[in-house]
Amino acid sequence: MRFPERLVVVLICLSWAGDQAMAGCAVSGIDHKLAYDNSGIWKRSNQLALEDAMLITTLGGALWEGGETRLGKTYGSRSTPW
Repeated sequence: MRFPERLVVVLICLSWAGDQAMAGCAVSGIDHKLAYDNSGIWKRSNQLALEDAMLITTLGGALWEGGETRLGKTYGSRSTPW
């Protein structure tokens, strides 16, 4: 490739990269603030209930399955922090 052809290719690539960089700016509307929402899944009591349900499921499954089955070995793995 000669120099003018390379220059055209570089300029095309740079113009495309500039468009991609603008996609995340505030002008495009993609990155905007949301209103405060304390309902549904975002409600703190629902988050705590989900955490408790996960803990009960994990401990109950580990006790029910034991350490001999494939699922029991998954529940009783060493990846737990305790």
